[in-house]
Amino acid sequence: MSENFGSPGQIQPLSVGNVVTAGFRIYRSHLKSYFFLALIGYLWSLLPFLFFIPAVIALSWNLRFNNNSLLVWLIVVLIGLIVYFYALGKFLVNAAIISRLAFGELVNQPETVNTARSQVKPRLWMFVLTVLLLLVICFVLLLLFVISLSLLQVLQWIKPLNLILPLINILAFIIILAAIFWFTARFFIADVLIGIEDNLDPITTISRSWDLSKKNALRIISILSVSLLITMPI
Repeated sequence: MSENFGSPGQIQPLSVGNVVTAGFRIYRSHLKSYFFLALIGYLWSLLPFLFFIPAVIALSWNLRFNNNSLLVWLIVVLIGLIVYFYALGKFLVNAAIISRLAFGELVNQPETVNTARSQVKPRLWMFVLTVLLLLVICFVLLLLFVISLSLLQVLQWIKPLNLILPLINILAFIIILAAIFWFTARFFIADVLIGIEDNLDPITTISRSWDLSKKNALRIISILSVSLLITMPI
């Protein structure tokens, strides 16, 4: 496989219907391999539960006999976080392998599962770091939303605005909901880019996702919505 794997810029924008149809066609043609990759990813996502549930039960059972219970809890939480982020990375690796294989089909550079895995697997912690950076960004955005809502509550002290305050609250809710969907669309392909492109760091990945999704946020939201409506009954 060539080192210069196809770039997202090689694909021209398609209609929502064509994107969904092409996606189902590719997944149907490679159902077995994609299904097992997805299954492996979701099995990895169960690992934190398999760690935390027995750990919490054991610690709770021995709590009365352990004088250093706080230290033990901190150690368990620290190990649990490492397990969680490792499992998250493994889940994202398998998801990115599927995305890389599908993208290879679209740009006529098909790969085998083993080849795609060899390219994506070493980037496990890059996925984790990117997710952590996205969480920080989301926290900042959430904080701004909370501040905005708090400022809206100040309006209730202005008596002339009491009559339209419910309308203002509804409008604010719609704006915030739309903003959440918009930011989700702008950052949605960050993990896909790690699986496809080389020499990316978390900041560059998020910036690249932001640039590629420019003027396409509504298209991405529409694709996700249509795909969800189609796959939900299945």
